[in-house]
Amino acid sequence: MSICGAAILATSLILVVPHAAAQQREGAGAGRGIAHPDLSGTWVFNPAKSEPAAKLANRSETIAIACTNETLELHYSTNGRETTQAFVFDGAKHATQQNGVYTRAAWKGSELETEILALSGDTTVIDLTAHWSVSRNGRVLKRVEDHPAKVVLVYDKQK
Repeated sequence: MSICGAAILATSLILVVPHAAAQQREGAGAGRGIAHPDLSGTWVFNPAKSEPAAKLANRSETIAIACTNETLELHYSTNGRETTQAFVFDGAKHATQQNGVYTRAAWKGSELETEILALSGDTTVIDLTAHWSVSRNGRVLKRVEDHPAKVVLVYDKQK
């Protein structure tokens, strides 16, 4: 499956994650005082800052992210297609509403790692891991995927 095919499949899944958002909120490290960046807001894809730029030039995407202490929901509008994902921030694998599809999310310091697994029997069809981070000024969101080749998606926070 191509990177774009995996990304399209991944963004068409419905998922759910607890979140420690903040201007800093506590997440999976709750009780230990671990603060995580706030991903909340509306983010617009910036193809000029993304890699590989040539393959992503025609991509149009906006992500509206809503965080609570318990969940992270991502509402995508990608090239006119609307999808929603949600994750639980406990690092455990969670079944979604789609048979054979599982999600996992955990904070690794200031970076959020999400994973989507699609299984057919005992065979993994898709294993898409993304690493999410926010710039120090809170205006740039970066999503890095390494499957099967590295893709860096950069989003600017909408005012």
